[in-house]
Amino acid sequence: MTTGAPRVVKGARIEHVVGDPNLGPAKDHAYGLQIVRGALASLQTAVEGPHLFDPLNAQPAPTAQQPA
Repeated sequence: MTTGAPRVVKGARIEHVVGDPNLGPAKDHAYGLQIVRGALASLQTAVEGPHLFDPLNAQPAPTAQQPA
């Protein structure tokens, strides 16, 4: 957030940004997918200035407006 990046997606930890090996293979995969889908949703969300996205506590992202 302090670097001024417009979108920051919260991951698990520094060592395992898009997963948690303590969950086991199936749950780790599902957890990682949830984070990646949250990151993709963040790209469809208009933001002004730095914005933190938490895919584990996410609200549905607003639909990106298409140019007329």
